[in-house]
Amino acid sequence: MSKSADHKHSETDDSGSESDGPETLGDKLLVYLVESKFDVRREFLPEGYIDKVISRSAIQDELFSGKKLDGDDESLINFIHAHAKKVFATAYCALGSNAGSSLLDTMDYFRRLNFTDGALPINDIQKADKTRKAKTKLPFPFDFSDDSRLQSVWRRMPVRSFYQHQWKFLAPVFSREKFHHTLHPDAILPFIWKNIVTKEGRFSKVHQVKIHKGHQKLLGPRADGTPAHIAIKEILTTDDDEELQQEVEQNFKVEADALSDIASLKHKHIIERIAAITRGENRYFMFQWADGGNLRDFWKSHPTPEFDANLVRESVTQLRGLADALAALHNYKGEGNYRHGDLKPENILRFEDKTFVGTLKIADMGLAKRHTEATDARLGPTNTKYGTARYEPPEAVTNKLKARSRLYDVWSLGCIILEYIIWFLYGYDGVREFTEALLDDTGCFYRTEKDGNQTKAEVHPIVVHWMNELSKHPECSKSTHTAIRTLLDLVRDRLLVVALRPSPETTSEMSSAVVSVTLADTLEPPQVGAARAKAAAASSALQAILEDGEGNEKYLLSSKNRPGSRRPSAAAIPRSSNTLQVPGQSKPKPNAPAKDASIYTTVSDLPVSSTTPGHFTPTTNSPTTLWTPTRISPWI
Repeated sequence: MSKSADHKHSETDDSGSESDGPETLGDKLLVYLVESKFDVRREFLPEGYIDKVISRSAIQDELFSGKKLDGDDESLINFIHAHAKKVFATAYCALGSNAGSSLLDTMDYFRRLNFTDGALPINDIQKADKTRKAKTKLPFPFDFSDDSRLQSVWRRMPVRSFYQHQWKFLAPVFSREKFHHTLHPDAILPFIWKNIVTKEGRFSKVHQVKIHKGHQKLLGPRADGTPAHIAIKEILTTDDDEELQQEVEQNFKVEADALSDIASLKHKHIIERIAAITRGENRYFMFQWADGGNLRDFWKSHPTPEFDANLVRESVTQLRGLADALAALHNYKGEGNYRHGDLKPENILRFEDKTFVGTLKIADMGLAKRHTEATDARLGPTNTKYGTARYEPPEAVTNKLKARSRLYDVWSLGCIILEYIIWFLYGYDGVREFTEALLDDTGCFYRTEKDGNQTKAEVHPIVVHWMNELSKHPECSKSTHTAIRTLLDLVRDRLLVVALRPSPETTSEMSSAVVSVTLADTLEPPQVGAARAKAAAASSALQAILEDGEGNEKYLLSSKNRPGSRRPSAAAIPRSSNTLQVPGQSKPKPNAPAKDASIYTTVSDLPVSSTTPGHFTPTTNSPTTLWTPTRISPWI
């Protein structure tokens, strides 16, 4: 596009009418065509601008300049103006500005065939020629049989030119009414700006773009009036691994279906999807752009957060929102319910607002799985090659049966909240040291041990150590509970819990299972019902913290001055233990008599094993082992 054209058309320009701008059709097109910054060196006419360019007077000037119109001439003008503006503009571009009577004859022929804008796009003759030995017949409407003059005008090169120019006028429009868009490989994406910096992972790449305001009807403009920024998640494909390519294709469809369903929730803390796009071999998702990055970015950008009661209030408010969003996913009222499956700080996006923390939203539904009888019926753990193991729960490894649970996400939420507490009390250096300590061992918040043909799991001793040390922090060791201490107790006693309570959908098939449990003689029996909480319960607990903090600044934060407490020492972290204490339970008493396991009445009441006190060891037929979800590309 010329400099003059670029100057005339701006992101916010809606000016222009039938009498505005240059007189010729070609000059008007040069002014209003916009370059796509996503598809290099390709231009498109923004939605709605065809009416500015192809006016009745413009049609008359091109076809009947200086001629007195008769009834048939008026009829042709009416046909083009009402039904074939894009066809007319495309034919004009293909034939050139000196087409003369050829353009008139062509449009009259199109009218007789009723070839309208709705018939676009035409097929590509060049690609068709390459697939056959003989030259193919020209596509409709250029397969002339009764007009030798038009046959001489519309030879293969002009028809090919018509094919190429048509895409200028066919850029897609994205709205709430349509989510799935299957586009031709040559379709132009109407993105008028693209950040040269992209975030790339193993299976996806995220671009920051601006979409022309005429091509999206979901998001309002930014505060400065310019178009909203959009995130384009491009799924990376591969040509050298057919099996992987098929899996990526299937998972793209699964994610698109999940996003389409979940959109009906309209939850404040779930990212708003805009579109799922298939363009030839390429696959994209469009989302609102998170101007505040992700949760980990937020922690990094504020390495030593201000010790402030309002920060506690805002943080708990957002964590409650995330828990409530999970509960909404888990209790989706459509065809089955959903689990996220890959919750982590990188998949929690931050949208800036008037608050310090902003609004946190769950993103990347690539692992979101509909929970139905059909998915339950699949035996064995699902492939995990795309997964993020760090925030996965123990059942991702101990899963042996088909029973699956929405509690998968609750463990991940517990991991995130624990890191949030560490960030608040010790800054991002504390989060980094905690992460490094885990990475030096298993990397996960749990560890497992093989015992014959069984796999048992326990909260990782490093995690237990950090939680114990956090409880000694001045903000958590007061005689009266504070919000941070209550938050820590929630993580320790309700979220990072290995034992699972049977869900209603799996209770019936679990009822016949036999579970063998032996209590260690050094262990006090756990409280009945000690099992991981549901997301709704976590949300309620977080709401209770907010309610207790209303008008009670001392509860939210006991001191406005950051205490000089030391971070947990890496040297003091236990790397191995055969008798781990379960968070939230009392310490083992030496020589305590073994208790009869019959006092526990349900599977969820049996979170102990003979070798790891306080932890449930599943038998070969244990119904409490859960599903490991299929993976797709993580949100970067």
